[in-house]
Amino acid sequence: MTLCRFGVRIILGAAVAVILLLGPGRACAQETVAIRAAEEAARRIAEAFPLLQGLVLAVDGDRLLVDLGSKRGAYEGMELEVYREGKEITHPATGESLGRREVRLATIRLIDVKEEFSEAVAAQRKEDATLSWGDAVRVSGDRINVALPIIDPGNIHDVNIRTITKHLAISLTKTGRFMVLEDHLIRGFLAPGVSAKRLTDLVALRALAEKLYAQVLVVGRLRSAAKSIFLDLQVLSTVTGATIGIASVPLAGN
Repeated sequence: MTLCRFGVRIILGAAVAVILLLGPGRACAQETVAIRAAEEAARRIAEAFPLLQGLVLAVDGDRLLVDLGSKRGAYEGMELEVYREGKEITHPATGESLGRREVRLATIRLIDVKEEFSEAVAAQRKEDATLSWGDAVRVSGDRINVALPIIDPGNIHDVNIRTITKHLAISLTKTGRFMVLEDHLIRGFLAPGVSAKRLTDLVALRALAEKLYAQVLVVGRLRSAAKSIFLDLQVLSTVTGATIGIASVPLAGN
């Protein structure tokens, strides 16, 4: 089985391989390859969600302008913390400065992303907190909740699709950036029989956001073309329905 590294458009890049169960003698080796490929894919996905830091440019009620745009990896639906440096802390014995305390003021959500800046709305605000020009913003260090349904095998047979999905879920979790909500949780909150394709509908995405607090949906499908097998991935914001990243990754070919 040939593995290929493949650069993809928009934000998401991945180099993914899957375990194709062609015979018991090759199963162990293919499992190892699949795990390593899933780890690389997860690392690349994590890179699509950078830990950005910036500043508030202007405030108008619950709306703000921040200096983070698509050029730096910001996207619609991204949530940021607004904070302000507080009192300096000094060592009582040496008088050495140990840094400053941080005062968290609000959580904001980007609603209109331009190349160099974005408009945001306050999603949560600390009681009596006043936001102002010059306040700092950053992506929270909290894990991003990712809904990951079972990958659609398409017309590809003799594939352990649950194993492929499981490897990707484990690898995403190991990055420290994601909390993966797996298929059984997704199906428990949505109508029975809802396909992965239907999950991309705005109504289903909103249900994932409101009921499971998922911030991102990752859907995958296997596809054969030109005597090769591909894994097509799509990453969507559950808040806006916008595509954050897509990938069409070669898995194996003759």
